[in-house]
Amino acid sequence: MKQLNKPVTSREYKLMLNVDRFQNRAEGATSFWRLIKFLVEEKLDGKIIKKQDGEDIRQTHYRDTAGLELRRKGFILRVRKEGEDEIQYKTTLKYRAADRYISAVQDVSNPDVKEGGYKFEEDITPVFTSKFSHSSSIISEDMLDLKKIQNVTKLFPGLKRLDIPRKTRMSVVNTFDAYEVRRKIGQFIFDDDNRDENEMTVVKACLSFWYLQKNGFPLVGEFSFDYDLTPKLKEDDQDKLEHFQTSVVSGANNLFRTLQKQPGWFDLKGTTKTAYAYNAL
Repeated sequence: MKQLNKPVTSREYKLMLNVDRFQNRAEGATSFWRLIKFLVEEKLDGKIIKKQDGEDIRQTHYRDTAGLELRRKGFILRVRKEGEDEIQYKTTLKYRAADRYISAVQDVSNPDVKEGGYKFEEDITPVFTSKFSHSSSIISEDMLDLKKIQNVTKLFPGLKRLDIPRKTRMSVVNTFDAYEVRRKIGQFIFDDDNRDENEMTVVKACLSFWYLQKNGFPLVGEFSFDYDLTPKLKEDDQDKLEHFQTSVVSGANNLFRTLQKQPGWFDLKGTTKTAYAYNAL
């Protein structure tokens, strides 16, 4: 019998940034971190455990048919070129829906995915809207052949049920290949300080910017923070779908709501990065 639900393995909160504040990325990130530190420690009884400033560079684009048939049926096919010296490609098929049960049963399998290699995540956007994404990825040294839907269905067989003609051509959505800078800015906790380190849930925060070219102005930016399942919980625990510490959920939710009261930093009516790639260009 097909499993009708899956455990959420992580929760990620997303806010679109006012990119005018990040023309100088390093200076903007430093000022923004001061706000996060103040809110976490002074207003929400959290604790900063690490400040970060490392950046990862990657290129990101989406593939679809001319009629955007994958997107219209709830799927996105994302390709990331990661690294600068040792380059690798990460090709991800994702299904995202507001109904977790609909998302959970979608077949996003690929022949290379290993046990535990699937992701089932909750994305939270303003005001407080949840969507559930089910995905798997293929890591390769070279760009995969994605020219036609028949090539894609060999990689992700579950897409065959969409009945898209085999010879249908695939192309880069809007010919847009984003130059992406992902900047980790810090980590914090909302756990009780007396909790065992192996049970502590770390909240990880980062900034992500898309550029048309390396030295350009950021087209769109996103702040996100996420946390995973309570570390002590085993994946084979069948007694419950998932368990997140109440203190972590409450602290993260309060931070998310508080940040939405800072309009100078955020574009609360802004599009998501995916929607930008599909609709804004």
